[in-house]
Amino acid sequence: MLFYEDCNCCCNCVQRKYYVTQIVKGATGATGQVGATGQAGATPRIGVNGNWFIEGVDTGLPSQGVTGATGNTGSTGVTGATGSTGATGEKGATGATGATGSTGATGNTGATGATGATGATGEVGATGQAGATPRIGVNGNWFIEGVDTGLPSQGTTGATGSTGASGENGYTPTVGENGNWYINGVDTLLPARGEQGETGATGVTGATGSTGATGSTGATGATGATGATGQDGQDATNFTTTNLSAVRSGGMTMNVQRNGTALPMNEIHLNNFTANEKGDTFSVKETGVYLVGYHIKTCELTNMKVRIARNNTALSNSVCSSTMPLCDYNLSTIAQLNAGDTLQLQLYDLDNEKISLHDEMSSNFWLVRLF
Repeated sequence: MLFYEDCNCCCNCVQRKYYVTQIVKGATGATGQVGATGQAGATPRIGVNGNWFIEGVDTGLPSQGVTGATGNTGSTGVTGATGSTGATGEKGATGATGATGSTGATGNTGATGATGATGATGEVGATGQAGATPRIGVNGNWFIEGVDTGLPSQGTTGATGSTGASGENGYTPTVGENGNWYINGVDTLLPARGEQGETGATGVTGATGSTGATGSTGATGATGATGATGQDGQDATNFTTTNLSAVRSGGMTMNVQRNGTALPMNEIHLNNFTANEKGDTFSVKETGVYLVGYHIKTCELTNMKVRIARNNTALSNSVCSSTMPLCDYNLSTIAQLNAGDTLQLQLYDLDNEKISLHDEMSSNFWLVRLF
């Protein structure tokens, strides 16, 4: 066996090895027995990662080798001189045929080099000039870069079609003497009015009307005889001297409860009434009919209600309220009061909400006995 190697040397080095086998043919030997067939070898395959796989095992060897750089072309060697022809040798005796050697095992397939690196991307070509945009000129033709193409942008209007023939007048239906619809003098047998429906049930008797106006006064009768002089009556009583005037001046802030909070007064004038120390509860001394009232002014709109409480119960017709927020509460009414009744001016219907009374317009509560 002969061995040698060569090298092209520059920036990229490639070594190549050469093997030369010189076989001297001996005598032909006897034919050997055929060996048993070996088991089929595993077939290699390329995996998704590019490596060779054998029986599912990654060999770690790439299926493609890296493309090597192209070596420099070597200089052409000098052609050697042609040697002289040697003398023809004598023919030697034919040797015996040697035995056929066994076939050597097939060598493993060499690994394929890895794929070479991708070359650089070429430069992007220059952007072409923008094409001309057509437009419609004042004459209705298409213009390209200011040049009239002579081509209209709209087709010509077609000729107006001829007017169709007028249709015949229709017939107006009329109601005949028999109550049916007639068309062009022909009875359609269709009644112009529907049949009268059944009479409905008698309605409920209406309420009795209001009493008529009183008749005119009759003629005055003759004057009767003068009666006897009656006894002298008692001196009249001035009931208005029984009164109460209570004022809340200077304004104040108070919390109003849902079930009612009495308003204390700080300027009180009493005639036949009494007041407690807080000035929020007043007692009646004389039974009678009284004119009662109050006025309250708050600093802001509020949804509270106001009432006069007699013996902790709302006095009839004494509640002042509204569906809209108020800041001014004003009311007067007539009530029958009894001696011993207690009265309060109460603010109520809020959940402990703070209310400010006006400091310039005083709140007040008053009563006057009428009789």
